[in-house]
Formats: sequence, structure tokens, C-alpha cells
Amino acid sequence: MNKNQLNNDILIDPSGLNARTNEYYIHQVEKSQGMAKKRKIGNTSQELQSLVLELFPAYKVLKEKHADMSAEEIVEHVFKSKWKDWDILIPNEKREIVKRIESQSARIDLEEIFEKDATFLEAYHSIRKAGSLAPDSELVGFLIDQNRYLKNTDWNDLLLTDKNRLVANVLKKPQHIHEDLTTVSEGWLLSKEQKETAKRIMAFYQTTYKLDVGPEDKIWVKVLNKMKQSVHEALLEGDEDRVIRILNHPAESHLFYGFDDLTLNLMPSQDSWKDSFFFFGLYDLAVHFTPSPDAWKADSEAKAMIAFRLLRTLVGATGASRYLNPEASRYPHLEHPQNFLGFSDVEEILLALDKTFGFKIDFPNPYFAERGLPTTRGIASYRAIQSLYQAWKSAQLAGDPSRCRLLEIGAGLGRSAYYAMKFGFKSCTIVDLPMTSVAQAHYLINTLGKDAVSLYGESIKKIHIIPPAALFSEQAHFDLVVNFDSFTEIAEGTARQYWEYIASNSSKLLSVNHEANPFTVHELYSPDPRVEKVTRMPYWLREGYVEEIIEFKQIMKS
Repeated sequence: MNKNQLNNDILIDPSGLNARTNEYYIHQVEKSQGMAKKRKIGNTSQELQSLVLELFPAYKVLKEKHADMSAEEIVEHVFKSKWKDWDILIPNEKREIVKRIESQSARIDLEEIFEKDATFLEAYHSIRKAGSLAPDSELVGFLIDQNRYLKNTDWNDLLLTDKNRLVANVLKKPQHIHEDLTTVSEGWLLSKEQKETAKRIMAFYQTTYKLDVGPEDKIWVKVLNKMKQSVHEALLEGDEDRVIRILNHPAESHLFYGFDDLTLNLMPSQDSWKDSFFFFGLYDLAVHFTPSPDAWKADSEAKAMIAFRLLRTLVGATGASRYLNPEASRYPHLEHPQNFLGFSDVEEILLALDKTFGFKIDFPNPYFAERGLPTTRGIASYRAIQSLYQAWKSAQLAGDPSRCRLLEIGAGLGRSAYYAMKFGFKSCTIVDLPMTSVAQAHYLINTLGKDAVSLYGESIKKIHIIPPAALFSEQAHFDLVVNFDSFTEIAEGTARQYWEYIASNSSKLLSVNHEANPFTVHELYSPDPRVEKVTRMPYWLREGYVEEIIEFKQIMKS
């Protein structure tokens, strides 16, 4: 079966219900990974350095054998032998690659030096014995910078995968990080900024954790708080190193449990791929998927399939491409190929969405082990794609986002707020439980910068994170309130308290929630005389969820 036939079968069967589903999606993962390599040029310094490190071994061998060849000729030969597309690069890109590879040639072999350098290892063990809880990579990086071993660059220029390899060799430890699952965004917090961020977050939590969060909620207030007790204790004790470790490595604790799968008990297992498919109702994928014997690989491939399926839906939901109707024609993509860009290629989907959204989409991955679909813009995870749609829908309802004051109740990791800023919202206030806000603060400060985010008690900035008690103590007007997957998860008394606030202090509410719990959002608004108009429909991106837009008669003006 050739690739065109495979693509045609999927295009005329948008639900993916055929025996080649597994083969097709694995093909998409491999294809996107290949394109990510080819399109690294001009993206980030991290990606360019990764490309250089990949090319360098072959370059070094050829340089020794052919001393008469110029660096440019050798780099071109190596590049073509891997991807055969050297000629599509512009001159500046070619010069930058050659420059970096020549620089790489001048570097000292760090591993060999450190293995013999007793002073370096003695300094490392002295810091460790002093009780430092900093990750090995941070300690090695600190010592490298202090001793100026690295030429032409510094520790922060190295990719996480390269750092891990170096640390493993220097300290004779196993390389436990899976390189194919690791992506780190450019702008990753530096040590000094980590400490400042940790101090801000600890001060916020120590101020807010005792405040009233509304009527008793057995799940969110009691059960999850018990699971996160160790994180709670670390935040109260004020141990910066320990808190930094928890914030930077959420997969080692339950900090994200309840709103993201980067959490200790949701790390890949032999059956986690199956749980993912069935949890999201993708039974057809579960039936046809043949898992790898390696749990990490199987889980990653499954999540990539889910993400790709979701992106194909998103491109139709937003109008970035026509929504395919298999009844209209057996080969609509052949008759009007320009209208169906993106249904068979993740990079084309992203380009189509860029045009619709008005900005270049990216997928920040500041944490190790995020799983999803590899792209040239980062790993596109299930949660990130959901947040893209939610922010886009919010922008549609806002009309002019630059004049819209947005309130998000229950924001998960903060991805929707991140994309709301990309859409140009005037401001976004997030209200959530203090423990969840700890995660939001770290993610948003890491991705948008410390000057874009303020916490309760600080001077208000574009994104302001507050606890429920702070929201209810003031009657501020918001042009739009959004709630994604939390109203029906919290206690009914808490939900009604929020409802009263929204009906009195906002113009519109966008709700995306399921109706499988004891009460529904429909039951909150249906008897309320303040409601002027309701739009209710199935939610595009998740089966079993309802998207509701509630507009109010009484609008309080600021």
C-alpha cells in the first residue's frame, strides 16, 4: 500500500474506522518527527543546537579524512546525506549551521576531562553532602559555569537531552531520560529566576491555603489535598531547593493530579495506552492499535494518535479548513485540494490554524515527559489542543479581545490563559484552589515571563491569579467568564456560589462541561430570570461534553 492510497482512505473515512488506523497514525508521528528535524532552522537556538549535535559526528569523521575540503563543503555533504534538502535553506541559515559546527569542533571533550578531574568531582560531592536537593544537572551545570570548562557557549545553551547524557557520563549514572520524549522550551527558567519564582509561589500559597474555598467539596478539597500532602508541606516549610524540584519535575509528585497527566500515578505503564483511548472514547483507535512492548513508546504513540485526531477536528471546528463530508463525494480532496489542507499532515494543519488564529501556534513543553504529537512547534498534547480551541472560542465571543476582561474559573495548568494572551485579551483573571494555582503560576511565569503574571497580593498584571475568597470579596465586572471541565466536578454549593457571582458581574459565560455528575450547568441557568439567551451544542473536541453560551440581561458596567 502506498502513502497516497493510505491518505485517501483516511480522508474518505474521517472517523478512522479501518484496519489501517494504527499504521496511518504511526506514519504521521514518524513524518512529523522527520519534518521537525528538517524545519528546525530558524526556530529556536535549542533546536539549532540539537541539529548541530546530530550532524557533528559525521562532520568530524569527514574532516579528519578530507583535510582539503572546506567546512562548508563537508557540512553540505553531511546534511544532504541525512535529509537531502540542503538547497532549500537560505544562505544565512547555511552560514549559521557551518558556524555552529565549526564552534562545536573547538570544544573540549568535557566527559573525558571531568572523568579525570578530581577537583570537579570533589566540588560536586561537597555540594551534595551539604544537603542540596538540586537536580544533578543543575549542580553539574553550576560547576561547569563556575570553572569555565565549556568554550564558545554555556550550560544553558545545551539541550536537556545533551545535559542528561553529560551528567550520566560524568557521574556514572544511567541515562534515565527518554530523549524522544523530552522537549524544553527556549527561555527555561535559570537558577536565579527559579529561586525568585519559588519564593513568590511559596508566599502566595502560605497566604492563601487557609482561606475559604466555598462550601465543602469532598473531591477537590479533601481527597486531592490528601494526595498532595507532601507538596503542601514543602510549600509551607519554605525549602527553596525542594520546591524548585517539585515545580520543575511535576511527574515526580501529584501536584498536577486532577487537571493534567504529568503526575506520578499517570506515568506510562504497559496498559496506559489503553486507558487513554477508552478515557477519551476513542474505541476505534483502541481496537486497531498494536502497542509497542516498551511502555513509554506505546503510551507516547497512543497519545500522538489522540492528538492528531484532535487537530484534524480542530481545523474543521475553527473553519481553518472545510469540514470533510464523506457523503458529498468519494474524493472531495482531489476535486478541491486547496480546501482540505491539513487533513493528512500535522504541519499543514498548524499552518492553516496560524492563518485563522492570526499568530504562530506553539506548544510550550517546559516539563519532562509530556506526551503527544511531535511537531516543529513543540509536542502537541491533548490538553494543549483543547486549550487552543477554548481560547479561540473565547476570542470569538469577546469580539475585540483587546478590550475584554476575561475571568477563568478553574484553569487547570493555565494553558487556556496562555493562548488567551496570544489572542490579545486585555486581561485574564484566574480563580482556583491555591494548590492548583501553584502549578498555574509556575507554568505561566515560565512560558509568558515573570512580568506578565501576578499572584494574589501582588500588583495586578495581565494575568492575575487569585483564590476564591478574593473573588467573592469584590464585585468586579468581567466581560466574559469561562469555565472548562470543572463546574460539575465541584460541590453543587460551590458551583451555585460561582453562578451567583457570574450572573451579577458578567455579560457572558462560556461553559464546557459534561453532564454525568449529580447536577448540570443547565440546572444552574434554566430557572434564572437574569438569563437572556442560551446557545447549547455538543462540544467539538470531546465526546460527552456540552458547550453552552449564556448571555445575561443585566450587565453591570465598570
